[in-house]
Amino acid sequence: MKGEKTMKTSPIRLVTITIIVAMLIISISALSVSAALNNPTITVSNSSGTTQNSYLTSDSVYARIAANGNGQKDIRVYVVTIVPSDGQALSDFRGSYTSATITSTSKTMQVWAAPLGEGTYFLVLDWGANGIYSSSTDKISSSFSVTAVTFDTSLRVECTPTAVDTSGVMQTTITGCLTLSDACTGVAGKTISLSYYDGSQYNSIGSATTSINGIYSLVWNVPIDLPNGLYIVRAEFSGDSEYEFSEGFTNGDTGLLVLPEYSYGALVALVACFGALIVFKKRTSLQKSSTN
Repeated sequence: MKGEKTMKTSPIRLVTITIIVAMLIISISALSVSAALNNPTITVSNSSGTTQNSYLTSDSVYARIAANGNGQKDIRVYVVTIVPSDGQALSDFRGSYTSATITSTSKTMQVWAAPLGEGTYFLVLDWGANGIYSSSTDKISSSFSVTAVTFDTSLRVECTPTAVDTSGVMQTTITGCLTLSDACTGVAGKTISLSYYDGSQYNSIGSATTSINGIYSLVWNVPIDLPNGLYIVRAEFSGDSEYEFSEGFTNGDTGLLVLPEYSYGALVALVACFGALIVFKKRTSLQKSSTN
């Protein structure tokens, strides 16, 4: 028809449009990739995120994890004693790893709570969260050391009452206190083992747990067949990763004295013997007088 124009798109124009669209798609994809968290790092730190490479067994270990980009990422952190090789299955020294979700470019998280074990360790950031170490994506921290810290302790023990009678009440209360040697600070929540010495060996009485002030107490029902005599009572704290071993003993004033038992028959016999002695002395005296 006259007056109408037919619009035709040349092949060159189609190619140009296709290239532009492809470049836009690539650009959008690149922006999306760059927006995701990437290029992670892991640093051993304290709770404030400050780098720290030495700890005491009473401390807790933290990790500062940083990354570029935005978004979130599920990760795992392993505590290891040897740097893993590429493709190796990860195994945590503690028996289980720490998992977390990273939602920002920097995060400080606790990965090992006190008490710690002595030794030298590394933190492995399992960026793929698959339990397999990949040198291209996963990261390893610098080494950090854990050293034991212990405090000297002092232990006291005494018995109240300090004497029991086998013909009466055979019960005494053993008390004492576990404290730091250089202070009067009590050590709480520790088990104190108690025993008595029979002349050849120590025999177990039982155990008690120290209170918040370091005080312990145990009621001892003394065996009825325990021979007469003075017994030394020993208190013992075996020590742990934080506090040193200590022990305490009763002395002559605070030990346990088991008094002898005199039955009724024995008392009667004793009185009879005493009376016979008096009669004998009187007769002897009369005989001497009559002789003179």
